Amino acid sequence: MNPRSSGMYSTGADASQRVDDYADKLGDKVASVRDNVSDAVDSGTEWATAKARDASDASQALWSSVCDTVSARPMAAIGIATVAGFLIARLFARD
Repeated sequence: MNPRSSGMYSTGADASQRVDDYADKLGDKVASVRDNVSDAVDSGTEWATAKARDASDASQALWSSVCDTVSARPMAAIGIATVAGFLIARLFARD
């Protein structure tokens, strides 16, 4: 081998080492970003679950309140439903 070709092998090995080092650094950064995204998704999932649970609790409380009111005053509930139905029919009636 001539001195020029041995220099090319040395330069090639250096370049290969630099690429490997860069890939390692890039891999570490990707892992860090992946961990951050995973933490954000977990946090968002916990938040959404809590909000869904709160909405479900509020819905159940409202339904319970309506049932208690209808049980206490059934004639008023029938009257309100009749008036609401009449108003809705008037809104959607085609003349």
